[in-house]
Amino acid sequence: MPDNKLKNRRPVPGRPHHPRVPLMAPPTGDPVSGDSRLRVRAAEMELRAKSQAAAVSLVHRGFDEIVDVTAAINNPVAVTTLVSFTVPTGLVAKFERLAVVYSEPLVAMSQAVAWELRIDGGQLPHVSPYGYTNFGSLFEPLLVDPIWVQSGSTIAVVVIPEAWFDNHLRMLGRLGGRLYKPAHPDAIPLHAGDM
Repeated sequence: MPDNKLKNRRPVPGRPHHPRVPLMAPPTGDPVSGDSRLRVRAAEMELRAKSQAAAVSLVHRGFDEIVDVTAAINNPVAVTTLVSFTVPTGLVAKFERLAVVYSEPLVAMSQAVAWELRIDGGQLPHVSPYGYTNFGSLFEPLLVDPIWVQSGSTIAVVVIPEAWFDNHLRMLGRLGGRLYKPAHPDAIPLHAGDM
């Protein structure tokens, strides 16, 4: 004899599982001959669950990974990439943390070596962090306005020597953000200014 609970169970609408948004199944019961209040409540819960699942899928599809890259160079004599990250195909990235550290304060004070944040080798159209001195620390990178980087693009901190220096210089860089899998590419802003 079949179990009545299994027979009357309705499937949960939307995606079968999302770790951050538990979807509640409507209450069980006979949808035709049952109480009208139960049918109305079941319909309301089903609609709420469907809209909640749709809202979550617009933000991302369960893929959310931290990006945290560090690198160092010694005595740059030409334009050199300090630290960089290329966004994997099919994903987008949002970077919000940045650090650039000079080991020698005299070189930083003399403005002999500059640094600049670039995407695919070009300056950012809306935001262009640029400087000659320490920006945060390797252990505590500073928060910056969100910078969205599209699939296949590379974000990099580039070091630009502008004058001769005779001190030994070690520069360290750090980029921090998150990778997302968008529901639709058009849902992701191109730049921080578009948000």
